[in-house]
Amino acid sequence: MDTSRSNGNRLLWTALEFVLLCLLLAAVPFVVYLDTNVLGQEMSEESLTELLHNIGAFIAMVCFYRGAQTHPDKRAFLVLGGTLFAILSIRELDFLFDYITHGFWLYPALAMLALGIIIALRNKGTFVAPMLQYLTGREATFVYLGFALLIIFTRLFGTGDLWEGVMKENYQPGVKAAIQEGLELLSYMLIAYGAVASLRAGFAGAERQPT
Repeated sequence: MDTSRSNGNRLLWTALEFVLLCLLLAAVPFVVYLDTNVLGQEMSEESLTELLHNIGAFIAMVCFYRGAQTHPDKRAFLVLGGTLFAILSIRELDFLFDYITHGFWLYPALAMLALGIIIALRNKGTFVAPMLQYLTGREATFVYLGFALLIIFTRLFGTGDLWEGVMKENYQPGVKAAIQEGLELLSYMLIAYGAVASLRAGFAGAERQPT
């Protein structure tokens, strides 16, 4: 009876997760539609799509930093993970830093990187093993898949040369921008979802013991 109930609960949670992921995926074109058709704005740095980029990076940053606070045996790895997403968040907000001077975002990003490295060095022995263990878990799959989409796929699939070849004389930069920004939003949603799930699982990976 206990086994049957356990399997039923797992099946229920799996179904709920599937529905949630479907909703997240459906939200991407919906947000782009709101920006372009309802709000009538281009894919600028002040668009709703870009705002959600920032929120996704911020959620991931908070989750990893929170994990570093509550799991000192994994602190170096989690601090550096949080630092990575903090830098991405700063980069997404570069238009705000441009009010100070163009390219100013690089200075707070470097400061965050230096701080993250210092903390990691002070917590030697809590990087490689915890990271490798974490990467065996299903929660990590969402994070590194989203990150790979963000830094590789969106850059390649969103290049102007590609879409100029597809649309020929009908090429419109706005179309290319909407596709690229939508893909980036998908990436950040996967990263944020994986980060939240990882925090709930204790960043433990596949080897964690059931509670």
